[in-house]
Amino acid sequence: MKRLDFDPDVTRRDDAPYWAAAMVLALRAGNAKRIAEARQQLQRLGYSVGTATDLKRKRVQNAR
Repeated sequence: MKRLDFDPDVTRRDDAPYWAAAMVLALRAGNAKRIAEARQQLQRLGYSVGTATDLKRKRVQNAR
C-alpha cells in the first residue's frame, strides 16, 4: 500500500486558518517578517487582522 503524505505547508496555503496559525507562531517567535507575511496573506484572503500590540499602539496615538 502506498503511503499518502499530507503536507499542510503545501496544500493549505489558501486557507485562512493556516495563515492564522502561522501568524500565531510568528508572534510567539517574535519573527516580524513572518508576521507581515501572514498578515498579507490573510488580507489577500479577505481578512483584516490586528494584534493586541496594534490596538494598544492605536489607543496611545488617539489619546494624544
